[in-house]
Amino acid sequence: RGLAMSAKAVEERRLRLVYDALDNYNAKKALQEADKVLKKHPNTTTAKVLRALALIRLERLVEGVAVLEEVQAGLDDYDESTLQAFVHCFKELNQPERICGLYEKAAAAKPDEGVYSHLFMSYARCCNFKDQQKTALALYRLQPSQPYYLWAVMSVVMQATENPVMGEKMLLPLAQKMLTKVHEENKGQWKNAQEVELSALVMEKQGLHSAAADLLESSASQLLQTSSAMLLIRVLQLRVAAKQWSTVLQQCEESLSKQESVDQWLLWGYLFDSSFALAAECTEEVEKMKFIDRAFAVVTAACELAPGYRGPHMAHLEFVQRALKAGLNEKEKHGDPVSLLLSYVRRFHSRPSCFVDLVKWLHIAGDRSNEVEAGIAAVVDETMRKTIEVAQKGEDDTDLPTTNAAECWSIVLQERVRRWYGREIAAGPAERRSRVLRLSRALLHTKSVQQPAAALAHLVAEGLYLNYRMDGDGRSLYEALLLLETAARNWQEDHLTRLVLMHIYTLFGIPSRMRQLSEQLDIKMVQRDSLGHLGFHAAELGAQNHFGAMHYTSLGDFYDLADREISECLVTAYKNGSFTQIEGVVGMRRKMRKSIMAVAADVANRWISAAFSLKVIDHVVTIMKGDDDPEEWESLSDNRDYTIFPPADEQLAEEIKEYAQLAREEMMDLSRTRHLIMRVSAAVGRGSIEAGRGLFANLNEHLQHCSKTYAAEQAPPPCLANTPPSFLGEWVHGPFLTPILRLLSAALDAIEGAEEKQMESLPKETELSSLLSTMVGAVSDAINAPPTHNTVLQMSTVMRLASRAAHSIAFCRQLLRIITLRLVGENQKNNAKKGVKEALSSLVDATKLAGCELSDQLERANNKVTSNLDDCFPAIDEQFWNTEWAALLLSEKRETNSIIGNSWLAAINELQNCLRA
Repeated sequence: RGLAMSAKAVEERRLRLVYDALDNYNAKKALQEADKVLKKHPNTTTAKVLRALALIRLERLVEGVAVLEEVQAGLDDYDESTLQAFVHCFKELNQPERICGLYEKAAAAKPDEGVYSHLFMSYARCCNFKDQQKTALALYRLQPSQPYYLWAVMSVVMQATENPVMGEKMLLPLAQKMLTKVHEENKGQWKNAQEVELSALVMEKQGLHSAAADLLESSASQLLQTSSAMLLIRVLQLRVAAKQWSTVLQQCEESLSKQESVDQWLLWGYLFDSSFALAAECTEEVEKMKFIDRAFAVVTAACELAPGYRGPHMAHLEFVQRALKAGLNEKEKHGDPVSLLLSYVRRFHSRPSCFVDLVKWLHIAGDRSNEVEAGIAAVVDETMRKTIEVAQKGEDDTDLPTTNAAECWSIVLQERVRRWYGREIAAGPAERRSRVLRLSRALLHTKSVQQPAAALAHLVAEGLYLNYRMDGDGRSLYEALLLLETAARNWQEDHLTRLVLMHIYTLFGIPSRMRQLSEQLDIKMVQRDSLGHLGFHAAELGAQNHFGAMHYTSLGDFYDLADREISECLVTAYKNGSFTQIEGVVGMRRKMRKSIMAVAADVANRWISAAFSLKVIDHVVTIMKGDDDPEEWESLSDNRDYTIFPPADEQLAEEIKEYAQLAREEMMDLSRTRHLIMRVSAAVGRGSIEAGRGLFANLNEHLQHCSKTYAAEQAPPPCLANTPPSFLGEWVHGPFLTPILRLLSAALDAIEGAEEKQMESLPKETELSSLLSTMVGAVSDAINAPPTHNTVLQMSTVMRLASRAAHSIAFCRQLLRIITLRLVGENQKNNAKKGVKEALSSLVDATKLAGCELSDQLERANNKVTSNLDDCFPAIDEQFWNTEWAALLLSEKRETNSIIGNSWLAAINELQNCLRA
């Protein structure tokens, strides 16, 4: 035994340099050190696996996988270091299921506690709940320990969550029976927090909410490492689910009588839920009012107890809203809605949160919204002694001489309430433009106060965007861009400004600036999923395919990394006995795996790689085929965060919800269109004709749906925080898909038809040239188009259309290579196929000619940008803006124009290189 331990120590010492290099992310050094060890000791299994890990990190995947396969095939000694090295390899390869297979063999060869624990955790990473249960029970029989048995119970609970029907009939009763056994073995005593939490969880899932609440309120709760406030919320949730309204009302009354609880909004919600539910159960008016008065008494007492806290005053508004809805509001007793709104404004108008607090209840004013606005104006007037309405255009900019944050927030509140009631939308173009000027002049005098100044800048930008959206004033959107760039430079702590700028630059197709803004915001981890939609289409709309490939690859890597990290969170939750967290972690993992962004990034990356990056035709066909279809496109999860930027008015809030759904469908339809085109192309390369026909029919059906759903001309999104459009309607209705569809249809006919008629199935060179020339003509027309009132940046339109045309030309080239492979074969000297080969060659020449024509048009665009960049942008209305703002915008215009112009030139150069390839 001593010799064995000595040999093990020697081996670990030899491998230390390999481990150190891997820990320092120096894969090249790790490979060198592993080779040194294997040169002296070629049978060191751990060194071989570590060498494979180094190869994987060096992206030499084929070599690394080959080493793993070789080692695993002859593996008979399942020592811990070798197993852990395998685990790291399979994690890097994103193949967690292979970890399960590895530990299954290890458990069969060496059934000890450590191996079985690792086997259980490997199943947890894959959410294989049935095998988790079996392994946990085997582990418990091997080493009787309560945590292992609780793992088995939780595995049963998760099976019930995945299959609710079986859960109700069999699985949850089984989990309850298992927990009862544990409790009886403990002689009716609760031993630890995990047992208590899991018991409450099982009761809750069985609908035994009252019993679960009783358990959490018993002496067993002393074992829980939860604050009393959080425990009370959990108990109340269960009591509400059990509809034990009297108990809920009583507990809320007791808790809200303490000052430290009056800002706990959940307690107010439960108070009103219970009191109004009890009132609804009564038939007599007097009995109803008893419960209503009890709730109101809690509100008034809290307002007196903590007058400086927002919670009680917000609760008063919520109470009145519910009472009005139930027809139980007594104005004299409970308060007048308008008076209450204005009372809240007087107390908290100087706080940044005031509007966000009030927006939920602004509607209770009904047709008295003018009174609310007048009251707020009076509060502002009282605070400021005058409002921003005082000074007129052309006067000296001294109408808002303040640098006090509280005073500035009151101005922001007044403007936001005014817009929420729809005054800005109802105003005419001239009035809206005038309002922009007044707010921008106010902004000059608040610029030393960061947060409120940034909020004013957003209001000005919203006003300008509304001019663009409703009045078709393209110059206003450009001015909004310049103003927000000024704001981003002056108020670096404000994140909303940069988020809105990301939207605008994506709309204009400027990925370089979009990436800079994303880096400044430090958007990472889950924010890449929730906020990534703001810059998702920038590269393709801006004709920068290399940037697009990097961006989509990076997104794919992020989702793989997120999946691994969430899997490790699951493992940690089981190890720590945090059973209440497991269902939420599994749900998050499912949402990330089914994220629209994840699927869209994968499809877009395959599309760009197939069209531009890959040269080996077999690789092109493989990547076009991709993985199997997602189970259901409609089941994909939309994780975008639209709450980051509050809507400007009530009507807009509804439009944003509608647009969010439309943008979700647009992203799915774009991805599905590309996916189907690539799948048909892959079927043409090496698939059955039946599969190809079926996919092509699906493609045509889907394109008909897209044509009906999306207009050729893209309407502006409701606000600047929405997902920038992908211009799917422009792609579907335009000439860009026609050449691809014609070639696919011809290829299927040629494959299916007799060999001597294959040439007849293919389009003539003149036909394909005509289709491709139509695309190039659309780009030429955009270059020649004179600027109009609606034009923002015409050159961005040129880049977008040129990007579409270049994609189509490149895809047609690859498709012709695939058709050649299928019809002619790899033997290009096959004389029997000479006619088909010549016909296909002429079609390739047509794509080359179209590439040259598009390159010539891009050269025209290049000359236009380089000769006079300023002509590519709208002029600043210096007569409208006051002197100081005109100077600021002109200064910003020079730098912004340079950034955008450089992006255009880079895109033109990249496209020309791609077309020449």
